[in-house]
Amino acid sequence: MKSFVRWSKKLGLVSGIVLGSLLANSLQVLALTTEQVVERLRSVPVFALANNEGKPLVAVPTEGADPSQTPNIFVFMNQQDAQTSLNNLRTRDPQTAEGIQVMPISLAKIYEYEVSTRFQCRFRFIFNN
Repeated sequence: MKSFVRWSKKLGLVSGIVLGSLLANSLQVLALTTEQVVERLRSVPVFALANNEGKPLVAVPTEGADPSQTPNIFVFMNQQDAQTSLNNLRTRDPQTAEGIQVMPISLAKIYEYEVSTRFQCRFRFIFNN
């Protein structure tokens, strides 16, 4: 019975590869427009550390660091990780953490910032779960 299951899995995998390669040549690939991407990402919440005005906390490279390094904004995929990061910041640097809070933001907004040429910052996505 086990050999039949293994054989069926192999046959299914090979069939899928062959069928996929045949269909790939005949199907036209359509990319989403920027507006469609933004619309789909609008409902995806992410979290960032921001001040009371909603401006994100930007981590700038330390003195003596490589000058080619760009500032970073950390984007957290869940609120607990963002809160943990804020608590760590409050412990390490209470002056910087003053007035900073965890703010929900749409992933669409992050995407819009990323594709704009005027925003010279790198987004670092934190996935800890």
